[in-house]
Amino acid sequence: MIYISDAKYQQLPYITLKGHWLEEVGFRTVTLGNVRVIQGFMIIIRQEPPAEPEMVITLRKACKKLSARKHREIAVYIEMVAAPQKRTRKIPDGVIEWRTI
Repeated sequence: MIYISDAKYQQLPYITLKGHWLEEVGFRTVTLGNVRVIQGFMIIIRQEPPAEPEMVITLRKACKKLSARKHREIAVYIEMVAAPQKRTRKIPDGVIEWRTI
């Protein structure tokens, strides 16, 4: 365990874990996890990543040269466009609508 300093120059405990063994036991670069301390033991529990939508899987196959970040950006855009949009009510010209405020 080492110490680093924060913005107020106070020491904070800091632990770094690295090595190929992490990937071998299921902790890849983007794996999320929870840390619990029980009776002096630190336990790191790996969280399963959420399943990717079928659209994203198809996109990865179609655009193999794009980065993962670009894939996410395109997926967010497609989901936004594909989601049902609330349409505003169109008022014909010459019609006055009164609303109570």
